[in-house]
Amino acid sequence: MSKREKPIRRTSVGGQALIEGIMMLGPKTGAMAVRTKDQSIYTEEWEIPEKKWYQKCPFVRGVFNFVAQLRTGSKYLNKSMEYLSSFRFSPKRSSHPEYPNCCFRGLPLPPRSLRWRALFIFLPFHNFP
Repeated sequence: MSKREKPIRRTSVGGQALIEGIMMLGPKTGAMAVRTKDQSIYTEEWEIPEKKWYQKCPFVRGVFNFVAQLRTGSKYLNKSMEYLSSFRFSPKRSSHPEYPNCCFRGLPLPPRSLRWRALFIFLPFHNFP
């Protein structure tokens, strides 16, 4: 190896954007940094537990790791919302302005997952001109 060539260092660090912050996960430690209401930075670190056998097993680990990432991401995304100064949650629902005279106005909409499934089931059978 010549003097100019440096060995390649591989890292296994990933991250996720949070509201007014960032979360980073490494192989052994995770960290979160969020801007608070008074414009200071709140940081938090945590240890990642040792992986179990099903998180190392091929084909099976993908499902478990995917669910674990969703849980971790959602947990710290919700935690970052607590520190956001401009976030205001309003639970009241307003009527839809685009459909004022709709005959289905009082009926609730089905969940998003059902609407997307219906779209992908019926769309292939539609004859486009």
